[in-house]
Formats: sequence, C-alpha cells, structure tokens
Amino acid sequence: MRKIAVYSSVDNSSGFPYNLLDCTGPTLDWRGGRFTRSTTREMIRQLRRWVYTGPMDERMRWDRAADDLYAPPRYAGDDIYYSPWAAGEADLQLLGDLRGRDVLDLGCGGGENSVALARAGAEVTGLDISGRQLARGARLAVQHGVTVQWRCADMHDPTAWPSAAFDLILAAYVLPYSRDPLGLLNLCRAGLRPGGRLVMSLDHPLRACFWDDDEREIVPFPVRNYDATAPQIWRMNDTSVDYRGGTLAEWLALLRAAKLELVDLVEPMPTAAIAAEFWPADSSLAPLAHIPHTLILCAQNGHR
Repeated sequence: MRKIAVYSSVDNSSGFPYNLLDCTGPTLDWRGGRFTRSTTREMIRQLRRWVYTGPMDERMRWDRAADDLYAPPRYAGDDIYYSPWAAGEADLQLLGDLRGRDVLDLGCGGGENSVALARAGAEVTGLDISGRQLARGARLAVQHGVTVQWRCADMHDPTAWPSAAFDLILAAYVLPYSRDPLGLLNLCRAGLRPGGRLVMSLDHPLRACFWDDDEREIVPFPVRNYDATAPQIWRMNDTSVDYRGGTLAEWLALLRAAKLELVDLVEPMPTAAIAAEFWPADSSLAPLAHIPHTLILCAQNGHR
C-alpha cells in the first residue's frame, strides 16, 4: 500500500510518525495511544489533497516554535488559562460547569488547556496544525490520566470541522494568528450547537501600543498607534509568526459579521503575582501593571 509522508518536520520520538499508511483523512484522530483510521475513498482523497496542497510552511513554523513555546513549561494542565497576563478559569469562572459538555480547544498547541478541560469533566477535542505540539499534549494527557481526542489539521479547512458538534469552543490566543479571522469565526459558529459559546482571548489592544517593533519588546510608554495595522512579529526558535491584534471595535465587528452574539467582554487586570513577575515595582515597566493586558470575548451562536 502506498505511503504518504504527513509529518516531514516531526521526529519519530514525538509520538506522531513520519508516515501513515494510505488510510487516513485530513484530520488525524489519536485516542488512548492508537490512531483510528478511516478507510473510505473520500477520506483518502481529502488527505491527498491536504498533504499535497496544504499549508506545509505554516505547520512547520509551529513545529519549530514548539521548543521555545514550552521551554520551560508554563502550564501543566492544572487550570484553564486565557493568557500569560491574567488569572485562569479557577478565578475568572467564565465557562460554567464543564461536566459532559463537548468542547473544542481550538489551536490547542501543547494541550495544557485541553487536559485541564478534560480534568473538569468535558469531552474534549484538541485541534492544532502542529503534530509536534499535539504530541506534547498527548503525553500530558497520559500523565493526568484523561482522554482527549487530538486532531492534527489546519483549522481553516472546513473538512476538519464537524457540524454543530460543540457546546463550547475555547480559542485562547488563536484568532490573532489566523490568516482569515472572519472565515475562522464562521467555522466556529457552524461548529457550535445552537446556544453554544465561543470564548476567545487575545492580547488587549492597549498592550500593543507599548510594543516596540524595532526593539521587539515591551517598553514603558506607548510607541505604537492603537489602530496600527502592521502585524507584530514573534520570533521563536529560528522561525517567526505574525500576530495581528486589531482594535476592540474590529474584533466586535468580526463577531457581528460572523453572526455571533457577544454575551460578555472581560478585561482582567494582572494579578499581583503576575505584575511582580513581568512588571516589578522597582523597574521602568512598573506602570504597565495598571492596565489590562488580556481581552476575553464570549460570544454565542444565537441560532436556535
């Protein structure tokens, strides 16, 4: 049987092999240490199209960024986190009772939130384009003794999305990295059951004003226009990714365009511990502890 190389940038030690037999679809489901493989001709055809024409460069960039993103590990599946600059779900209480709910952790990366969601009783799917990061999540799930369905796919590909399958979609720091935010929000709406919610987080637009493009770091005074359109470029492990923050008005307009109803807008202030870590009182960055660095938008699929 013909073999198709899927993870050319992932080493075998990651837990996701270089080659899979010609029997899987555009999304790869990994449960309990075994791949489950669809053998239908349609799924095979979709995989071939995805492998040969898919965004290989994007996948390889996030694979390469994995080592920088998780060295040292910041989270360990102990709580659901929205941002490095804000408290987690244990304090913010935005998601409600997760027991028995079908949840998609969109752009799940190394799976810390996926594992925390599963520990809270949710039925979790973790979707990400990076096989290397999903392998980290799979190992973390084993450590915590929980089951997560890991799906390696381009989140912009409609074939990666089951229709009306989720009660909740968590997208922590995902939309600003999207090459098509409106298209992705439309997929989120289609993936939500009636009344289901999308909870998305990103850097607060105010934070971007303090980003110095030349120095590539946060500075203690605004140097960037609030409505600047040029992306911030994050460099990690000999690669780079674009972060397009946008203004608050732009994100609210995108939600409206996707027919998602805003139900909550949260601007959590940094905790004392976070402020002391990133903007110590005796440093020039201390004033930054007085503004929110995280924006959380909660929107609902109002179609019933």
